[in-house]
Parts: sequence; structure tokens; C-alpha cells
Amino acid sequence: MSMRPALDYAIDAFLGSLQATMESNSVELMKSAVQLGQGLAFLTALNVAAERERGQLIDVPRRASKMKPLQLRGICKKRRLAGALTHPFIKQCEATVTALLASVET
Repeated sequence: MSMRPALDYAIDAFLGSLQATMESNSVELMKSAVQLGQGLAFLTALNVAAERERGQLIDVPRRASKMKPLQLRGICKKRRLAGALTHPFIKQCEATVTALLASVET
């Protein structure tokens, strides 16, 4: 995942060498492992919203962290002009994600 290098650096600085017993990029597998008490996962609040509502998982916000926030980016083929719907679509995605995050944080 995109934040893996930052996590490796932070773990090394805080704990020294750490041997992972499992690695996955599957959100569902990570959530299952945490629910079984077999791990720690770094996911978004949206990834755990349903489990949080059911009381199965909690999320610990990293607001106090010095890590830079990750950014969601749209990409397209080089030298290809964006279509007329590209910018409105991106704005709608931003609004939807903002609303979802607001509902998860309350």
C-alpha cells in the first residue's frame, strides 16, 4: 500500500526491527485478522465504518500524527485531454468522500 514505506520507517524508528507475521493488501483480510486479535491494520475510517457501527472494530484517528495525509488522485493517459465530465466527476467524488468522512467522524 502507498503508506507502507512511511510505516516501515516509523516502526523502525520506534521499535527497531520488527518481523511481520502476515502482510496483506486485502482490506477484508486485515479487518478479519484484527477482529481475531491477530494484528494491527492501518486503514481509512471508511474501511471500518460498518464494523465500527456494529461495535466490532474501533478506529484510532491519526490526527495527532506528524505523518502527511494521503491524497486521492485521478489519473489519465499522458497527452489525453480530459473529457467534459472529468472535473465535475472529480468534484462530485470530493463532495461524496467529504460527506462520508463527516458521517463516520460523528
